[in-house]
Amino acid sequence: MDLRQLIDNTRMSGYQWLIIAVAAFVNALDGYDLVAMAFSANAVTEEFDLSGSTLGWLLASALIGVGVGAVALAPLADRFGRKRLIVISLVITLAGLIATGFSSSVPELFVYRVITGIGVGGVLACVTVLTSEFSNLRFRGLAMAIYAAGYGLGASLCGTIASTLIPDHGWRIVFFAGAVLTTVALFAVLFFIPETPETLAARGDDAALQRLARRMGKVPADADEQQRVTVAVPSAAERGRARDLLGPELLRNTLLLWLGFALVNFGFNFANQWTPKLLTEVGLSEQFSALGGIMLALGGTVGSVLFGVLTTRLSTRTTLVIFSLTAGWVLVAFMLSTGFPV
Repeated sequence: MDLRQLIDNTRMSGYQWLIIAVAAFVNALDGYDLVAMAFSANAVTEEFDLSGSTLGWLLASALIGVGVGAVALAPLADRFGRKRLIVISLVITLAGLIATGFSSSVPELFVYRVITGIGVGGVLACVTVLTSEFSNLRFRGLAMAIYAAGYGLGASLCGTIASTLIPDHGWRIVFFAGAVLTTVALFAVLFFIPETPETLAARGDDAALQRLARRMGKVPADADEQQRVTVAVPSAAERGRARDLLGPELLRNTLLLWLGFALVNFGFNFANQWTPKLLTEVGLSEQFSALGGIMLALGGTVGSVLFGVLTTRLSTRTTLVIFSLTAGWVLVAFMLSTGFPV
């Protein structure tokens, strides 16, 4: 029996839903880590007397790291396994958060935020795929929506911690709290996230593959030799090559997807990174500015779940177009309401 087909076509077990829950928690920590500087921006600006352009670089630093991490670390997952790379990436993120909390200058802040972003980039690239790989075809859309909703919950938690603790403990507490939560996520991954079936098969670890199948309930606990599972490991030719994406057949679609993804992320990260600071600039208190950022993040959580539900009725493409148009016009309306030129 092929384990990949069993995962795709049989009901989701409790253990599979646990994997999705841990993945959502890890994604929540990524959301926390990436907006930590946004919710700390006012206090950091006051301590280091930052100009707007310098603050912009600090807000972008983690995102720069995400790009580096996704490109440099993600390809290693096929060689070393997704779980191992997630653990390594979480350790990098943890080191970056702790170092950020002890920063004493703007250059240190920038470097440590880039390091944090590198770890987050590695985590995002692996956990996203892992979530899909451990969900069946029927509930894959819902599983991905639950996973995506974690980001908004993590960002909301960051805003809550920042607005509650910064007035009495300073901005560094936000990053130390993130380090504690990342440590919890690290142990959750170590104890509850398995290596993917394809990685186990590629390593020739048949015993671990059979244990995984039993743990997911795909075969009975007392399965005999006739019920052993296998996994087809695709060859290099079957997996394809990265440069094939730029070949004549795929070039147009590849470039359009890259452009669309870049533009969506530009708007998404602009809103996430700058909303608390912009609300402060128009006269709101730091607490209300943080609340604005929290509401934005919570809206993202609701949107993720709603997107997953709508894709069961509409095509993913149609749903994406509806959400993109709505988000664009709402963002323009928000900017007009604050008095900033659009």
